Amino acid sequence: MKKTISLLIFIIVVFSCKQEPKMTDTEIEEALHELEIEEQLDKRKDSISKVINTVIITDEHKVISDINFGDDKNIVTQKLKQFVKKSERTKFKNYDGKYPFIGDYEFSDYYFDDRYYNNKLYYLIIKGRNIDYDKYKTELRSQLESIKSVIELKYGKPSLNKGLPKMYDIDEEYYYTAYSWRLGAKKIDILIDEEGVDYRVDLRIYQPEILNKVSEERKAKEKETVESAKEVF
Repeated sequence: MKKTISLLIFIIVVFSCKQEPKMTDTEIEEALHELEIEEQLDKRKDSISKVINTVIITDEHKVISDINFGDDKNIVTQKLKQFVKKSERTKFKNYDGKYPFIGDYEFSDYYFDDRYYNNKLYYLIIKGRNIDYDKYKTELRSQLESIKSVIELKYGKPSLNKGLPKMYDIDEEYYYTAYSWRLGAKKIDILIDEEGVDYRVDLRIYQPEILNKVSEERKAKEKETVESAKEVF
């Protein structure tokens, strides 16, 4: 299709020469060269898009490391321990203590929020380390951008790109979603959470359809409980 358009443009240029000043051979060659460059750029964009789509399809069942959606609780518990162990490295000079990292993003090694539907993993939150409020614009921002850059290298720009919010925009009861990627059947969110005077950058990887299904089933159950309770009166 693009070659056809290029040929049509060339024909128009040639036939227009009968009514307007004739283009030189050099000008025609330059025009054709520009068209060839545009076609090459389009092909490269298509190739990059195909690679990203292939990665998304391949990885849509992957949570993190070798943990997959559908794994049962025992498997996830074991694999999380292995994941933490593989991610550990020293943080301070002259101190042998090790901490788990993804790139330069430091996460907690003792608490994960993993959820299951029909005994199959569909939701995982990796908790970041606690950061004091007075380091909100420095360390918290650095942690946020560190994990974002890692995910961007794999999946490209996020579909939701809100970045670091003002402190007062964060509700203690809810997460603030700074960045999101929708990748086939899974979604990755980078979250900011507040706990008292501390803040965290958390990573949430889940299957939205199953999360919505769980939510609807819970609402139906709550309604059923309320309906049955009215008979007490």
